[in-house]
Amino acid sequence: MNTNGKIFFDQFLDDYFAESEEHLTSARRTMFSIESSGANKPVDAKVLDELLRNFHSLKGLSAMVGMEEATQLSHHVEDYLKELERPSAVITSDGIETVLAGITAIEQVPAARRKSEVLPDISDVLLHLDAAVEQIRMNPLSPAKPDARSLWRFVFRPSSDLARKGVTVSTVRDRLRGIGEVVKSSPRVLNDGQVEFEFVVRTAGPGECVRRPKQVWDRICANHGRFDKT
Repeated sequence: MNTNGKIFFDQFLDDYFAESEEHLTSARRTMFSIESSGANKPVDAKVLDELLRNFHSLKGLSAMVGMEEATQLSHHVEDYLKELERPSAVITSDGIETVLAGITAIEQVPAARRKSEVLPDISDVLLHLDAAVEQIRMNPLSPAKPDARSLWRFVFRPSSDLARKGVTVSTVRDRLRGIGEVVKSSPRVLNDGQVEFEFVVRTAGPGECVRRPKQVWDRICANHGRFDKT
């Protein structure tokens, strides 16, 4: 990059720092307002639109200056907020806390860049955002009690290493759909701060043998979760 190009980029970077700070301040203020009004209720559509604009802008701006971590975080928060647009969706206290953690993590990225420091590890924040999305998407068990012999329980613990290999909550859920109906999908935050996901799958019928579910599970994520019959 020549001198003129560097001057232009540095100016553009300064503009990015200022504009991203405005969006983050606005988003944090809105989240505090949501928190003060109480959890476990729908978010007003206008409030949700404002938040979505904040994070969509942050995602685009961060991508333009090559701040991949801030881009990923903004994208994941945006995905969670879009789930809140569902008619029956409510924001929980965990959801509020997760979005606020995402805002803090995004703030840390440009702050580290300005000081030429090591960029923060965002993997845990991304996993918690994935868990928040999954919490909204999960389907309750059918009120009609199915044959117990046809229910299988799979517990998956995601990680950044698995994500790099393409093994994520979404891919695991999609593969499990190949052996039956996913009737429950529920995230759980462990004592060590990590997240695991429980899937309950109903196979075609009581005649479905154990080997098929076990083969699928071993191919997806052997040694990274648990598999048993409910």
